[in-house]
Amino acid sequence: NVALFRSRDSGHHWERILPSPETPSIVDGDEAVYLYSAAGVWPGGAVTAVAADPDVPGRLWAGVSPHGSWAQKWGASKGIIGTLKILRSSDGGSTWQQDKGTLRGDRIEKIFVDGISPLEMEKRVLYAATGEGVFRSRDGGKTWELSSAEVPAESIHDLAAGFDLASKRTALYVTVRHRDGAPSAIWRSRDQAESWQLIAGPRELPEGIPPRPVGTWRYEAIAACASKPDVIYVSTVYTAADPVGEFYAAYRSTDGGESWQCTLRGDPRLKSQN
Repeated sequence: NVALFRSRDSGHHWERILPSPETPSIVDGDEAVYLYSAAGVWPGGAVTAVAADPDVPGRLWAGVSPHGSWAQKWGASKGIIGTLKILRSSDGGSTWQQDKGTLRGDRIEKIFVDGISPLEMEKRVLYAATGEGVFRSRDGGKTWELSSAEVPAESIHDLAAGFDLASKRTALYVTVRHRDGAPSAIWRSRDQAESWQLIAGPRELPEGIPPRPVGTWRYEAIAACASKPDVIYVSTVYTAADPVGEFYAAYRSTDGGESWQCTLRGDPRLKSQN
């Protein structure tokens, strides 16, 4: 079952509360730690993303994506299937509100709260990533707009965000998949998703790795330091048309993606899975 989990002791113990269509109360919460699991049915679909406001205790957002089992049990006439919803809570999850705003895509991957935006709910800025793109809300999640027109549609893989409170800087990063012949890539925004720039991802194998035939790079998971938006990490897969197989590694950048250093690499002796 899909559920939200709460911990009151920094993750040492967890309490599970099963949601149901008849029970709006999902999590009794105050200043708590939350975990989500997407492996079943939940009223409205599967919970695939959760975000907590770093500055306002008890303020949460949950991303709800369509789920096949929900459709089979309750039917698409409920108006949930095929839409992506953001639920919000102001009391640690005891009660939730669902606004009319929806997002496009098949799954909400990530939600981020812009730490430099105004604290008032009606002015809080949020970002959400789906397969269709990056969406932005300027009113605490009530309404959403697509804010990644430059990024190839239907190819978003992951989203990361960092916020420098001292300089009031925000940086967003997305990785995009190979699609329709286009290579995998990394995109960056430094103006709260108003515009995006394509940045060069890692393109060199780590020192000590034997030369390999020309291949393709794939950029998958990406993460940014929450308080240092120029520090980012990305996981990569290099694939060459030879019997050596794929090469897996992780890279770090301290200048917003202008240069990269390998921080984790697979064992080159494991030719098929390293």
